Amino acid sequence: MELSLLASLIFQLRAQNQVLKKGVVDEQANSASLKVISKNFVLNMLNL
Repeated sequence: MELSLLASLIFQLRAQNQVLKKGVVDEQANSASLKVISKNFVLNMLNL
């Protein structure tokens, strides 16, 4: 495989990796937020 092609593929994989990492972080934040919302909902329902 040509060196420049290999370098290009590595660059693309690194870029995709960064996007995937951001997606994971975003999903973890969403999950944490949903846990707080659901906990508050349950607590509010118990106080009715």
